[in-house]
Amino acid sequence: MTKKKIQPKITFPGFSPVIALAIVIAFALFAGGAFFFYNTFTELDDNNTAGLTIKSNKNTNTATNNTYINADLGISFEYPNQAVVRKYTNGTAVRIIANTDPDKNGPRYTDAVGPGPIGVVLYDTYQGDLSAFASSQAGGNLEPTTTTVAGETAYRITGMLGVGKHRVKGATSATIDYYYFNHNGKTWGLEYDSANVTAVPSHDDFTQLVASFQFTDETADWKTYTNADLRISFSYPPAWGEVTAKAIDSSMSVQETGSKIFSGKAIQINFTQAASISFIGSSSDFNQFKQLKYNGGENLALGCENEGVLNDTATNICRRTTIDGQQTYDAFVAWGDECSFWNLREVRLNLTAGDYVGLLLSASLPSSQECLGSEDQNESARRNDLRNLYDRTNLTAETENNLNYIDQLLSTFQFTDETADWLTYTNTEHHFSLRYPADMTYANITGADGVSFSATDHSKAFKINFIAGPLDPNNIIGIYGKQATTTVTVGTQSGYQYREGDAGCGGDMIQTALSTDKIMKLYFGECDNTTNAFYSDASLRTQLLSTFQFTE
Repeated sequence: MTKKKIQPKITFPGFSPVIALAIVIAFALFAGGAFFFYNTFTELDDNNTAGLTIKSNKNTNTATNNTYINADLGISFEYPNQAVVRKYTNGTAVRIIANTDPDKNGPRYTDAVGPGPIGVVLYDTYQGDLSAFASSQAGGNLEPTTTTVAGETAYRITGMLGVGKHRVKGATSATIDYYYFNHNGKTWGLEYDSANVTAVPSHDDFTQLVASFQFTDETADWKTYTNADLRISFSYPPAWGEVTAKAIDSSMSVQETGSKIFSGKAIQINFTQAASISFIGSSSDFNQFKQLKYNGGENLALGCENEGVLNDTATNICRRTTIDGQQTYDAFVAWGDECSFWNLREVRLNLTAGDYVGLLLSASLPSSQECLGSEDQNESARRNDLRNLYDRTNLTAETENNLNYIDQLLSTFQFTDETADWLTYTNTEHHFSLRYPADMTYANITGADGVSFSATDHSKAFKINFIAGPLDPNNIIGIYGKQATTTVTVGTQSGYQYREGDAGCGGDMIQTALSTDKIMKLYFGECDNTTNAFYSDASLRTQLLSTFQFTE
């Protein structure tokens, strides 16, 4: 008897179907391997212009061009005013054609099987090797070269193809010029294919299109969220509602957290109208995070050594990706077993400063709705779900739309910690560590208990001394006696800052306690003939102080 799967309700409230891109592109082989899609798209009426804007524009050759803007696809480009742009019903392609229509005033394009030589196509489901894909589009007869389109690395195939390798009826050869590139997890193609190079649009027109092609800001109206504790920021769709951030630790009750927190602390970020998406940032000792086999550090993913591999026992499939310069993995994970599994998309990131060391983005995604009879069938269905999510094939429009939103969010993600590339200094004797700019070196101070840090070009410097305590905030003693102080933060504890100097040199001194009988003094100063960024730039000094960590 077939059982219904018990599964949580998974939705991304507020997602607009207007923005969702259709994901099914019909492929057909034509005349020896070239991609031919004229018959796979149904042309929209000339009056159907939703989501696009056309305006006149002058190019550098003084000929009048039009600019096409498609907000749904997030693209714009220039094309000649003697031509028109036609969209197709699946929303993933446009063609640039001559401005005459076969049903009105003559042929649309001389000897063309398709509606025009120039196409802009979104290969939304393609995730493979772009170099090989470009070569296959020319029947494997031409080798691609690399170039740049709209700031992305593109693989270009260009040249002449003989009979059977082109889309032009009755011609013995055809000129082709194809560009393929990725942007925000999607594959794009700019394609020129014609034997009649004198017609409009011509290859020169195509060259102008490639040069002017750009992606419009798909997240222009998105909200931006910044978390100072996690030191991150990202943008998200307004339809997701408002951001809620909850700090949780072992001092809280089960009623407050939903489950007992045994150790460590975390910050959980949710959205009021997109309950299926959350971030959680944790300290290294947060026990719930450890249950997910991740607490920051090298092991960013759930055993993702074999990229793209999904064997009989695997419960996840992942690929390498880079987010704001950090290399990590993007994984699809199946949770649960038998008839109660569901899918998650997970991205894990390391946090490089402060009390929180790991960040996990988790998004729930639908899984197969039917529970099949045998365990083998259920396992097969689970693996099939993960493979489809990884390949982005056979997905519902809602799931594809949800994945696209997460892609766009990740493209806006930033680490706001400007000390991410700094080096770490650890002092085991006095039980503390700090991070310092990579262009600085350090050395023990001769004849004193301390260490000095200096840039190779002497543009910035500071030094640390250790003296007997205890620290009395009400009786800070400098070389001029009792000093007036202001309070600053050193790591997670208080420090007391005052002025100190002599003989043409001066600066700011900070004292903080290392223990009940030991004081640490930090000095940021400069002399009359020197400059020091740690003295003149308060924000740089604050960054340094924030990196201090104290251990017992």
